[in-house]
Amino acid sequence: MLFQRRKSVLVASIVLCLAFVTAATASVMTGWHGLSQTQRNRLILARANRDLGRDMNMQCKEWVRLVVKDASQNEVAIPSTRANNYEWNNHRYVTSYPRACPPPGAVPGNIIQMVWTNQSNGVVTPHTAIILSSNSSGMTWIDCNWQRDEVVRTHYVSYSQFEVCVGYLYTIYKIR
Repeated sequence: MLFQRRKSVLVASIVLCLAFVTAATASVMTGWHGLSQTQRNRLILARANRDLGRDMNMQCKEWVRLVVKDASQNEVAIPSTRANNYEWNNHRYVTSYPRACPPPGAVPGNIIQMVWTNQSNGVVTPHTAIILSSNSSGMTWIDCNWQRDEVVRTHYVSYSQFEVCVGYLYTIYKIR
């Protein structure tokens, strides 16, 4: 099972790299807002994958902000987080999805902001991640600082684990 997840993450990364060339070429020609949502998501994922395994010396949301800023060639900035820690302030380039479990709109390149409750010690932490892939049983994220060490990694979260640790304290965003 673990091998299959790693294999699917590897395949997703290869596909994203190939798709990046097409999306990057289109981005130069039309600008961020002239791209399709699929092309924008591919650019976000390609930019995020460049940092995989690196110590970024930043928190999760600030890393996601950097990824989106770079991917959009400085055309989009992610807004600040509301006091509830799982929603962002409104912004014209950000659209959110309704909450449910499994989360609707969980497609590669979308961003998820949540309040995660660690089940082993009860510690509650806000977290921001980019959705790398999703299937019928869960999602794979690419994020920074998941292990509190400021390193960018991928990891799988089952929907049952997500429901227990997050519930409805999350928002999924597409970056327009």
